[in-house]
Amino acid sequence: MLNHRSTSKWKTPAIFLFWGLVWFIPLASWGLAKVLPPYVPQFGQFLYTVTGFFEAHPGLHKIYYAQVRADSMSPWTTLNESNYFPHHPYGHRTRFQRLMHRFRGHRGESARRELARWLVQHPNTPHNITELRFVVAGIDPQNATPLSHWQQPSWEAIPHQHTELLQTYSRHDLAPNPF
Repeated sequence: MLNHRSTSKWKTPAIFLFWGLVWFIPLASWGLAKVLPPYVPQFGQFLYTVTGFFEAHPGLHKIYYAQVRADSMSPWTTLNESNYFPHHPYGHRTRFQRLMHRFRGHRGESARRELARWLVQHPNTPHNITELRFVVAGIDPQNATPLSHWQQPSWEAIPHQHTELLQTYSRHDLAPNPF
């Protein structure tokens, strides 16, 4: 009968050797040199190359802005999100940011229109506005990582080559639907 201590002497190094050959060495070689060891079978190559999906971080973080103006000649003014969405339950993003992120693309056009209608009819919105627009700006994640509580940068501080117009609405377009 084998002694329990004698089996554990070879069992632990065998587990580490197996782990290193099967998982760590192929994963490290793929991550560093984009080459898998020759002993990795064809079906295993797919499993290791999946790690390539997460090689780089996103280039820019998206921040959404709602802007209004009184007439076609006046400058755009950014609405203060805290007047409309005062609660910050999700860390650095307000509910407005989460809604706009969810409403991106063509599928969110009707939802953005409804949000714009709500913003125009909100009591905190100036009554003399004629247009409202949603814009998205990209900021570099390296510059957007503060040591304390994250603050959304002002619209003026963002380079305009990183901005994109999502939608513009006139006040007439956002009038309540009588039906």
